[in-house]
Amino acid sequence: VRVWDHDKVGSHDLIGEFTATLSELQQGKRFGLIRPKKKKAKIYGHVELTEAKRYKEASFLDYIRGGM
Repeated sequence: VRVWDHDKVGSHDLIGEFTATLSELQQGKRFGLIRPKKKKAKIYGHVELTEAKRYKEASFLDYIRGGM
């Protein structure tokens, strides 16, 4: 997951990124944001999910079969 600082005018800045499994995201763990191209692994912030939901996206065949 990459987290960006969105600028209305100009370029957007990467705050940091982290890797997590679906299970870790659903548990609401706290993740440190690290910039991958920096030599020293420094944490530039944290992301903590307060709620996570998983949805199934129906395919065209699901609609034809009457499954949705």
